[in-house]
Amino acid sequence: MPSRTRTAILALVLAAGPGPGCSPAPRPDPEQRGGHVVLISVDTLRADHLGCYGNPTVRTPAIDALAAEGIRLRDLTATAPTTLASHLSLFTGNYPHTHGIVRNGWTVNPANQTLAELMRMAGYRTAAVIGSFALSSITGFDQGFDHYDEDFDERIRYEDLEPNQRRAASTTDAAIALLEDLGDESLFLFLHYFDPHHPYDPPAPYDTMYLPAAKDIKGDLRDQRRAVAAQQKAITGREEGLDNVIVHGLSRQLVTGCDGQPRDIDPKLAARYAGEVSYVDEHVGRIFDELKRRGMWEDSLVIFTSDHGETFWEHADFWNHGLCVYETTVQIPLILKLPGGEGAGGEIATPLSNADLLPTLVELLGLAEPERVEGRSFLAALEGRPLEPAAVFSGATQPARQEKADMVWMGERKSKAVRQGRFKLVRTPYLELEELYDLDADPGERRNLLMGGDAAARERAEGMRAVLEGWADSAGPLPSGFNFQYHQEMKKQLEDGEVSDRLRGLGYAGEGDEPEGAGGGER
Repeated sequence: MPSRTRTAILALVLAAGPGPGCSPAPRPDPEQRGGHVVLISVDTLRADHLGCYGNPTVRTPAIDALAAEGIRLRDLTATAPTTLASHLSLFTGNYPHTHGIVRNGWTVNPANQTLAELMRMAGYRTAAVIGSFALSSITGFDQGFDHYDEDFDERIRYEDLEPNQRRAASTTDAAIALLEDLGDESLFLFLHYFDPHHPYDPPAPYDTMYLPAAKDIKGDLRDQRRAVAAQQKAITGREEGLDNVIVHGLSRQLVTGCDGQPRDIDPKLAARYAGEVSYVDEHVGRIFDELKRRGMWEDSLVIFTSDHGETFWEHADFWNHGLCVYETTVQIPLILKLPGGEGAGGEIATPLSNADLLPTLVELLGLAEPERVEGRSFLAALEGRPLEPAAVFSGATQPARQEKADMVWMGERKSKAVRQGRFKLVRTPYLELEELYDLDADPGERRNLLMGGDAAARERAEGMRAVLEGWADSAGPLPSGFNFQYHQEMKKQLEDGEVSDRLRGLGYAGEGDEPEGAGGGER
């Protein structure tokens, strides 16, 4: 195998950390490249729950240390607040309305060109250790991987109604075992940790690390429903239910009436979530230690990110991700530790999308360029050069009943947003609702500028609406559809008939029962 493809990691050399006025040193000849690429994604991780992103309470020493050695993207938006759709954007550089994934449980069209395929073409051994059935090979997300470890050790439970998964300790153990067999090959390793995702059940001592009283709850679906019901009743006087809003959607009264205050067991759930984040940090740190022990750290490109966040009580999508595109669910971390620690401690403030990572890696590593990429490379910013501002988009994946078979894109009526600099416009067509926020002045998205009759705000919203509608109208999704094999396997995992009935109620049908909205993404 030629050395260029065997050792295809670009050791990017900078004269100084990324910042105004920095001049990059010449890049090494491609023939002299060497190393590995390690991409770590922690599911459901809010950027604001990491110390390196300003959280003073949650303990994340391993990830914070990575940020100190790397370059941190301060303002990164996920294309979608759902695992499969967002991860496929990360791996293709495209928005969901192009790669075709409407929500979890759909099928990845093999015409998508993924990062794993590009890395394998460049001569890397490609391997993945997956933390949840949501990214199972049944979905097709495994394309391009030589090795795909999906040996889940946590079985699905009725009280959680979540797919099989594994804890961070097991994910890291599997990754270390994989490194034992590496030999002298250049490796592209993708690690997916699922722990911060519901249920919030970190092991001791993490379960009570941030609030001893959190021991009184389990952090399971029953607790989640209880918290959602308490919030809904405080706003509308009635319980609309978690399952109901996931399927049918939120009401305007809930969205506009939410006061952003915790109630009932909300603080306990949040404490357990924080415990999950600290627990996964411990085991992400073990991977970093292993790479250092093996002498792989210095010449490796290490990338750390998430797929989406989680709303607690801040907005009407209580204890959910998927229904809305507020910052709680779409603001995610991204840290790149370059070979040799070049640019250590730097940051990029320009608003970017997780769809921008793939085109950046294509340019950085000299990979083959895919046929269609909507994201844009931010390599210039890594090198300290100015990056032109551009619109950043995100789109919700729920509610399921807003999907209609005659739509070009099944997410057409769901909530979507466009970001232009400090301003963000959120449109929710099924509610006929529009919101405009100034994120510099109002990072919590509490003050809708369109509610005060401000003419300047209305004019700004009009221009941003045209941009958002132009983006939405450009949808040309690769054909996808409801994945019956995935959902049959989910039902097998659930042996309880009551749970199978509940899955059907949530839009997860059995063989021959295509749910409303299936077939989306087809033109």
